[in-house]
Amino acid sequence: ISNGPILPITLKGCGIEPSVEFGFTEYDFGPRFLHHPNMPPNVTTISITNKDVKELSIDCNYIKNPYLDLLFEPQILEPEECMEIDCYFRPQEPIRYSENMVFEINGICKKTVTITGQGALVKVEALQKVVNIGALIVHEKSSKKVKLVNKSPLAVTFTVNIVPSAQVPALQEAGVLSVSLCPNKLQQLGPDKEITLKPKEAVTAEVLFCPTSRVPQFSEEVIMESHGLSYPLFVVRGSCQGLEISLDSDHVPFGAVVMNSRSCRRILMMNTGDIGAKFNWDAEKFAPDFSIFPTSGYISPGMEVPFDLIFHPRGMQSDIRYDNLKCHIEGGRPLKITLSGMCIEQVPYKEV
Repeated sequence: ISNGPILPITLKGCGIEPSVEFGFTEYDFGPRFLHHPNMPPNVTTISITNKDVKELSIDCNYIKNPYLDLLFEPQILEPEECMEIDCYFRPQEPIRYSENMVFEINGICKKTVTITGQGALVKVEALQKVVNIGALIVHEKSSKKVKLVNKSPLAVTFTVNIVPSAQVPALQEAGVLSVSLCPNKLQQLGPDKEITLKPKEAVTAEVLFCPTSRVPQFSEEVIMESHGLSYPLFVVRGSCQGLEISLDSDHVPFGAVVMNSRSCRRILMMNTGDIGAKFNWDAEKFAPDFSIFPTSGYISPGMEVPFDLIFHPRGMQSDIRYDNLKCHIEGGRPLKITLSGMCIEQVPYKEV
């Protein structure tokens, strides 16, 4: 008061933090497999409830990163209103993760939520890394069983498969080389023949080899498929001994040959298989215009046998053709060859 007494005034009050309830302030995802696009997300929901009598503003300054993402938008909460925030954990490496998320209430009060987790590798191992399924003969069968153990810290759902390389065409046929899971009485396969193994649990995989023709020595990989990713398990090796005999040509054209003369061509029979065999041509089917020599014999593995084909037409004809002349192979399919030519009249000699 100007030119007057000084009057003391006492002001009293108290400040309290806004009453906000968090669903949790610490959350551990535990071990989770390293993330890739085809995997389902690891997600938890943070709930925030306004327990005050007045509205409150909620904000968060957390900067998301590849391994931990927060789907958050600043919001005003009315009394007793609740908001839910999804938190996604996508581990990139097999390490321990820990992040603090700081929430601001009314721009002043701060609350921290700690999120932790562990990146883990898919680790299903075969107790036998190389399986020798044997050297079979055609139509013989062989099977081998291999135990698979889940050494991951989590359950793993997977299938097994073997995809033979294109370098061995005989393995491409259905049912020649296959692998399947053999669950025990307490295990069950899913509709896509997948199985879920708990940590330290094991299952048996069976490899079946049923060759229908010669298969050269092969080495093929059995793989495990889980959530769209493939992991090598073990290698299968084997072979099937059999006949593999062929001709270097299945059609021999002789062209034009003069009446009462002959023309000769040579072809080769090759044995690139593992077994020798007798052969025998249907020589009588070559007559009367063609002949072959030798007509029969034996061909050993790795051997080549030459044949002389002779065209000796017996009559004038513009198109002489013998289709699918057969050579019978002991224990195998017959080989076939087609011969063609034409017979022309001899041009008279003119004196000059």
